Amino acid sequence: MDGVVKPRKLLEMKSWFQKNWKKTLSFGLPVFGVLSFAAFTQGVGYHASINLISSELIIPGHPCYGYLVKCNVTRTYNPLFYPVTCFLGYKDNFTFVARSDPYDSEGTSVKKMAEITVALEEYPRNIPFYILFGFIVSFGLIKLSERIL
Repeated sequence: MDGVVKPRKLLEMKSWFQKNWKKTLSFGLPVFGVLSFAAFTQGVGYHASINLISSELIIPGHPCYGYLVKCNVTRTYNPLFYPVTCFLGYKDNFTFVARSDPYDSEGTSVKKMAEITVALEEYPRNIPFYILFGFIVSFGLIKLSERIL
């Protein structure tokens, strides 16, 4: 070696991970999936209240081209599923404007788009948390299974 001495614990951790990386992935990926699914579930990971402000025809007299729909969106995030977002802060009210489906004067399609946007907008910021939490849970499960077996 070139004179650099690695701490013994670091070498032990590296060898443990090399032996158990398949177990870590097999426990960690389902935890990541469950957290992600819960984060995208309205009422569990987040809550969005969407109020229609206005709905106007894009081309007057032709509802087949859709409506320009403007909504006010109020959102809150569950800190268990969006900890990074809650720690860094977010804007709880915003206006969402989009084109609706043809003949959708009530803007239901736009409300669905706004709801999906609420979840998708903050999800990438929290992916490192899901990965870390999945790794910690898998590490604990592996250690527990080693003691039991």
